[in-house]
Order: sequence, then structure tokens, then C-alpha cells
Amino acid sequence: MLNDAPDPSAGWGESVRDSDASYLATQFVQAVAHVLEEDDDRECQLAAANLMTRWVPATQQLPEAEMAAQAIADAAASAAGVQPELVTAADRILQQLPEEPAAACATALSGHLAEHLDINDAIGMALRDTLVTYLRRSEPLTSDATKNAVEVCAAALTADLEAFTPAGRFARVTLPLLLTTECGRDMTVQLAQRLVAAVLDDGRTLTL
Repeated sequence: MLNDAPDPSAGWGESVRDSDASYLATQFVQAVAHVLEEDDDRECQLAAANLMTRWVPATQQLPEAEMAAQAIADAAASAAGVQPELVTAADRILQQLPEEPAAACATALSGHLAEHLDINDAIGMALRDTLVTYLRRSEPLTSDATKNAVEVCAAALTADLEAFTPAGRFARVTLPLLLTTECGRDMTVQLAQRLVAAVLDDGRTLTL
């Protein structure tokens, strides 16, 4: 199915928005999203992710655009905890999604981070870069969904900041990147207070 799948962006226009072809295309998008989310074959998942990346712009022409975008967002986020390449694919998809599905996708991606808080974990580092990129892109956006996603992502990136553990080191290494974002700069005082309190309470020196 993946090898023979047509690219729905080819030749699409206004005249097909309400056609049976549009509805079928939406169903097909959902079917491939299901492969991305559920298939045990990593190569098959990656092929599905690549198709989704190409298809995101075309799905915005569909009458069922919101449903298709959410299916893509859910699948991309769900699969991202499996391998770094799927995190990269999720990042490419995330960049093209409308605001609300993008917020949902970023929130779900941040949920994977707790299992990969280590600078030697390739999935964790890929998730970190994806979430920081999302925070930068979301700065001009003001919807409640985006604001909530930004808060969740920032919290995930700074979890265990004070800990003398791999997770704490991960958070501290992430700080310079986080401070390049608006939400990170807004958190500067709070983050500094957490670090100072940790040093005073423990007496050891926190390192990167």
C-alpha cells in the first residue's frame, strides 16, 4: 500500500474539495496514519511518516481537514518515542500542522521525554531539539491550546533540573537552548532560583 500510494497533492484543486475523491483521500490519510502509529515494522513506520510529511499541505484542502490533521498529529507523536528518525519525521510534520493539531502534537511529544532524559539517549536529544524548535515557532501564536502546549513543553524540558542525575544533567544542558525562546527567557528567574536552592540544600556543585 505504501509503495503504490498516490501523492494526493498532485493535481488537486478547488473543484475536488467536495468530491468523493476528497473523502477517500481523507480515509487514506487516516489509514496510513494508523500504520505509522501501530505497525511493528520500523521501516514501514518511517515510510508512513515520510508519506505523511508530504501529504500535510494537501490535507488542508480537504473538507475533513481538521480530522485528517489531528489523525496525522496523533500518529506522528505516538510513533516518535520509538526511534530518532521518527522524531525527525514528527518534527517535519509538526512544522506543517495547523496551530491546534500542532499544539496537541507537541504536548504528546513532550510526554515521551520523561523516558529519555539523558544526553546519551538519541531519542531524548531529538525530542529536545524538536520541542525547542516548536517553542520558537509558537512565539507569535496566542491560542489557549498553544499557550498550554508551551507550558507543558517547557516543564518537560526542565524536569529534574536540580537533580544530580542524568536527567538533571539533561535539563541543564538544555538550558542554553531553552533561553533562546521567549518562554525560556520568561522562566529565567524561576530557573535560577531552582538551581541556587539545589546547591544550597545539597552543598554540591551542579555541572553540565
